[in-house]
Amino acid sequence: MSYCPGWFRPWCEAQSLNADRPDRWLDTARAAFMAEKLRRFRLHWAWMAKLGQPAIIREQSGREELIRQVRRELMDALSEPSAGMGRHSHVGPHRKEPRTTWAEREAEILAAYEVRTYPDGSREIILPPRPSLAERQQAKLDPWRQVPIEDVLAWVSEKPDRIGMNETTARCLYWLSKEFGGVHAAV
Repeated sequence: MSYCPGWFRPWCEAQSLNADRPDRWLDTARAAFMAEKLRRFRLHWAWMAKLGQPAIIREQSGREELIRQVRRELMDALSEPSAGMGRHSHVGPHRKEPRTTWAEREAEILAAYEVRTYPDGSREIILPPRPSLAERQQAKLDPWRQVPIEDVLAWVSEKPDRIGMNETTARCLYWLSKEFGGVHAAV
């Protein structure tokens, strides 16, 4: 299973099973667990059908997604319990990344930047030069606004059919024609 369902631990406690070690369960316990998963799958989709959820998804042209969802949940319902299913280290949607040690972080930093080492053993990270305030503000602007309007107007005046374009479209098309040269010259 890709995650540990919320009913798993209470079910294991009710059956007197170790939730952290499904690989040590007896075959009868495994069969009971598989039957419970299948029963819950059927109950879930019966409830979804009563709500009309599949019909809503189909109406919104989500037929393929509905099929994928049902197949994924059915494969999950028919799969064997994994060895570490109840442990906290399971692979779930909200799993935290393992913490890195200071040595690992230091190695990443040293690999990413230039480091100056002094005779006394101390080190200094040399950061790349920071762009000026004007360059940072220019980078925040819409890239199409960075195209000079004079060039755009000259480009539009070449063909009469371009005169009705709005400014943003004209800037975009001018940039594309300059960027790709002869490929989009007909634009």
